[in-house]
Amino acid sequence: MNKKLTKELNVPIVGCMSHLLNLQTRDFIDSSGFITLTNKINNIMKSIKNSHINAALLKEKTNLKAVIRQETRWLSIFNMVDRYIKLHPIIVNIKFNNLKDEEYINNTEFEQVINLKNSLLLLQEL
Repeated sequence: MNKKLTKELNVPIVGCMSHLLNLQTRDFIDSSGFITLTNKINNIMKSIKNSHINAALLKEKTNLKAVIRQETRWLSIFNMVDRYIKLHPIIVNIKFNNLKDEEYINNTEFEQVINLKNSLLLLQEL
């Protein structure tokens, strides 16, 4: 229906802006090499969120909860990264169940997390 109508009216098809932003954000993360880092953050957050023990360990230190990304929501990546930055000083000092040492974000990676947030901040302001 949309294709036929736009053809008859001779106007271009404009997709959903949220969907386009989601695709642009994913392309940016893939092309910038941040995909491994966002996956690592998401795995840490999921480990905390999906475990009552890990969630309780975090709750002892802060009222902030873990935030995971939602594949269909471009802003959820920004929210996850932003929350991780706030929780990082706490997370690195807790030994969570089901997380190996190499699954934590190290100092070099944390600098990349800051860079990622700054880059995503530009998209968030659109």
